[in-house]
Amino acid sequence: MIIKGLENYGFEELASDATNKYLYAMSETLREKNDLGGVFSSELPFLRVGDYTAWASLGPIALLVENSLGFRVNGAKNTLEWRLNRTDAHGIENLRVGRANVAAFCAPRKHARAAAKLEISTDAPLKMRVWNGRKFADFELGAGEATLEIKGE
Repeated sequence: MIIKGLENYGFEELASDATNKYLYAMSETLREKNDLGGVFSSELPFLRVGDYTAWASLGPIALLVENSLGFRVNGAKNTLEWRLNRTDAHGIENLRVGRANVAAFCAPRKHARAAAKLEISTDAPLKMRVWNGRKFADFELGAGEATLEIKGE
C-alpha cells in the first residue's frame, strides 16, 4: 500500500527502490526458510507474521512487474506503459495487454537516463508509452517484432 501511494504521488524512484528491498527480503526469507509468510519487513528480512504463503505471492508479483521492471498495463485502452528505471538487461514475456500477448526486452545501459534499445514482440496491435526518466515517447505498434530506440540525456 505504501509503495503504491509513493507511486501515485509521483515518487516513482523511491517506490522502485522500496520494491527492490521488499523483493530482496522475500527472496532471502524463501532461501533461508524455504517458506513464505504473509507479512514482511524490508528492514529485517526474516521477520514474518503468520503462515499465509498463498497470499504472500500476490504483492511481490505485481510489484516486480509494475515497480521493479516498470511495466504498467491498461488492457481497456490496449496500452503498455514502460518506465525505464533499470540499467541491467531486463524484460518480460507473455504479458497480456488487452488482446495482445507481448514480450519486451531492454538492453543494458550505463545509467538510468541513458539511451535505450528495446526489442518488442506482439501478436496484436497495441499502443506503447515509454518513460525515459524525463518524458514519455509514444508508439503505435502493429503485430510482429519492433526495435525501439529511446533517446537518453
